[in-house]
Amino acid sequence: MIGIGKGSVILLFALLIKAVSCLPAHSQQVSYTGGAQVSFGSYYFEESTQSFYLFNGVSIRANRFTISFQVPFVVQSTPWVSYNTIGGLPTGGTEHGVVDRAGRGGGSGMGPGQGGNREPIILSDTTQYTRASFSDPSVNSGYRFYRSSNGMTSIYVNGQLKVPITDPAAGYGTGSWDAGVGVSASKGLQSRWFFSADLMHWWLGDMADIKLNNVLAYSFSTGKMLSNRRWLLSSSVNGLTKVIDDFDPPVNLNFGIGLMPGDDLLINTSFSLGLTESSADFVVGVGWLFNF
Repeated sequence: MIGIGKGSVILLFALLIKAVSCLPAHSQQVSYTGGAQVSFGSYYFEESTQSFYLFNGVSIRANRFTISFQVPFVVQSTPWVSYNTIGGLPTGGTEHGVVDRAGRGGGSGMGPGQGGNREPIILSDTTQYTRASFSDPSVNSGYRFYRSSNGMTSIYVNGQLKVPITDPAAGYGTGSWDAGVGVSASKGLQSRWFFSADLMHWWLGDMADIKLNNVLAYSFSTGKMLSNRRWLLSSSVNGLTKVIDDFDPPVNLNFGIGLMPGDDLLINTSFSLGLTESSADFVVGVGWLFNF
């Protein structure tokens, strides 16, 4: 796979804008979405990885349909975590074969199913490693299947596709196509509480020396809009079924604070705790959405 350069990113954005221009102008709602995250975790490795993710994307809503495009920029202290649309996956990067053998009990005295009790996996020294690159872009689509008459309840059918155009050896991706199909539902109450649930089945492409299982991604969240309708408090749990055999699946507990200073702007901050060895220990982030 080849790395993605600035010209490629501009071209992909141009293609999306061209597709949007084919929709009726009066029915479009165009939004810019972005965010930044910093994560820290040793996962099941001896060495800790610090990752910085910068997300930029455009979404377009027209009637019942929504389409969006996103390109992440990644800075990492090791190549052991492969960025994926569903999150950072501790595959071992250039040494993912070592992770595969360790999971099958082939290294460091580890046996299958030991989970958090296993010894750390020792990989090559990365003292001098810090690299930055654009990662694999993704295209998302959604169709509003149902909305109640008062607008408080919605159900969407969603699809997502990750395009592998980055170098998996550098930790910026897995080098394979990934696709997901799922459903999401949200429910709001007159008391300004809301609840939502998301489920998506992912078909994950394998890396050269390690098999990535097809997984179910899930998220359940609740939140409260404060009386001034400008501040939002939320909490959620999200995770995946087992991605790599004999390693615990990733699960995260998340907390967020959102601010809506205007009708067309949303800013939120978040803090996440990893609950298993396949998750980052903790993640802090900020995100934003602006409607044109």
